[in-house]
Amino acid sequence: QEVVDFAMEADLYCIMNIHHDTGADGWLRASTANFNKNNQIFKTLWTQIATRFKDYPDKLIFEGFNEMLDENSEWNNPGSDAVKAVNDYNQCFVDVVRATGGNNAFRNLVCCTYAAATSGRSMKDYVVPADSAENHLIAEVHYYSPYEFITNEGVTWTEPISKYSDYVENTINNIFNNIKNELAGKNIPVIIGEFACDDKGNTEDRIKWYTHVIEKANEQNITCFIWDNGNGYCMGHIDRVGDNDAFPEIIEKCVMTAK
Repeated sequence: QEVVDFAMEADLYCIMNIHHDTGADGWLRASTANFNKNNQIFKTLWTQIATRFKDYPDKLIFEGFNEMLDENSEWNNPGSDAVKAVNDYNQCFVDVVRATGGNNAFRNLVCCTYAAATSGRSMKDYVVPADSAENHLIAEVHYYSPYEFITNEGVTWTEPISKYSDYVENTINNIFNNIKNELAGKNIPVIIGEFACDDKGNTEDRIKWYTHVIEKANEQNITCFIWDNGNGYCMGHIDRVGDNDAFPEIIEKCVMTAK
């Protein structure tokens, strides 16, 4: 609540989610068995959160969960049961928040795809939840592609790359075409809830990557949020305790492009 109050006092938008309850180490999993086991805990959690903040203004936005994975922690190729479970959790989230009343009756709510991914069935089988409030739901995906460009970590199927190339740009173009075909082009509002790439001593190439992602998002009226993990040599950008930002030129170019 303290952090949300800081954001509201600064007249910022603030998105609140249950973040690491999902992912490879989370208790929320994309499976029917997990939904049957844990949906009541999930409902209780969001009932408590939504009730606490129900009178907050609409600049506070709720996001049901972050990157929900199946029991095998699969990132890119979910089965039908996994995608159905994500859809069920999203519907559960919307229903619970709306039931708390107050400003939550019309608050904007964010519902992620499976793993917040753009691949396979993640977008293709995504179902926008039914909602008592019209036009107040937002779909979310994350953007970390091509993976061998944005990081060296875990890249085993090919060699990591650090140069911005036609391959990198075409990958961005193709994924945004898929986002348009599966979500944005169907009048579903979309945000890129996370996007970033590691420092490989390639600041100019990173700037090209960041700005082209934003350019493609702008074409579809998609707002992008940089993921900042606080590590300036990984995906950190902003100095959280001072004014010595790791890569101010990246932030400057991103802001200019977004405008």
